[in-house]
Amino acid sequence: MSPTTLTQQLSHANETLRDGWTPANATWTYASASTITVPSGAASKYAKGDKIKLTQTTVKYFYVVGVADTVLTITGGSDYTLVNATISLNYYSHASSPIGFPGWMNWTPAITYSGGTTDPTSNTVNTAKFHINSTHIEFLIKSTVVEGGGDRTFTLYAVPFTISSGAHRQTMYASMSTSRTGGNCYESGGQIIANTTMDNDGEIQLKYSSQF
Repeated sequence: MSPTTLTQQLSHANETLRDGWTPANATWTYASASTITVPSGAASKYAKGDKIKLTQTTVKYFYVVGVADTVLTITGGSDYTLVNATISLNYYSHASSPIGFPGWMNWTPAITYSGGTTDPTSNTVNTAKFHINSTHIEFLIKSTVVEGGGDRTFTLYAVPFTISSGAHRQTMYASMSTSRTGGNCYESGGQIIANTTMDNDGEIQLKYSSQF
């Protein structure tokens, strides 16, 4: 190993120790709004749950939610959008909280219903955010429902990427029912499904965490 190469590696190591970010030292290219083309061998360098930082005019942050040989699948929720433009100053991190990375990311879930026959007048999402820590992900959702004659028994919130259907933990509270139901939600088909009997106006609050 040449002295120059060793110096560069030590410099990168020191930088990573300082702020949690490792320079990618590779060309990343826009492939789609949710994918980045990278050099072959990505699986030996990156992993699901990693965090990345890059610049497209402004600094942007994303989670890595999928790794193939030459492709990273990413999400920035609704906070950051990858565009068809040059990517520069690109970094990755295995750390839980590298400097500058947001603790939570927001997204806008599509909402559908099942059970019953009539949708509520409205269901306004006040909070929808997620956080990934290595191989675990947590979702928080809070929405306000105007019942208006709606009789749906399940409310489905679409998540922004595929998650595991394995071990999970969940809590839920829905105040639209006279019985004020709680503790019953689950994930299926890319949606978090909440048991939400509708007797009156109210609120749905849920927290769902799962393997990722």
